[in-house]
Amino acid sequence: GQASMGGEATACTECNGPGQYSDAPLSSACKLAPAGYKPASNRDNIEQCPKDTFSIGASDDCTNCDNGGHSRPGSSACEKCATGKYYDETENSCKLCPKNTASISGATDISGCAPCEDGGHSQPGSGYCEKCATGRYYDETENSCKLCPKNTASISGASD
Repeated sequence: GQASMGGEATACTECNGPGQYSDAPLSSACKLAPAGYKPASNRDNIEQCPKDTFSIGASDDCTNCDNGGHSRPGSSACEKCATGKYYDETENSCKLCPKNTASISGATDISGCAPCEDGGHSQPGSGYCEKCATGRYYDETENSCKLCPKNTASISGASD
């Protein structure tokens, strides 16, 4: 892509600065690629940043998401899943960790939703597992801690 600055210009100027392109003949100025885009290799158009990359605009490149971040095509930033969630690659979105698993800082995939240890339980989307107090047990069907019936006992964390 090239542009003529008009007036007394004797030649067209290459649009080769960071993020510059020109998509029409007889352009009077170079354009800048907006956020989520980069100039095409011949600088005559722009291309959307692919999935799991981003651009803040006025850049020749799209930057890869790092540390478990992800993005949709054409993004201006990457995002990470919140506590109690994991990244689902097929749907390119964050999903709740399943019941009886937890993710403290958001997980890059479902394997990052750690199963609760013996006697522990959690609601879907939890950032931690909890155990029932002494004298209580976890009732799977009601998803809550219940008092032990007469003539029974439990140590902390009983699951049935």
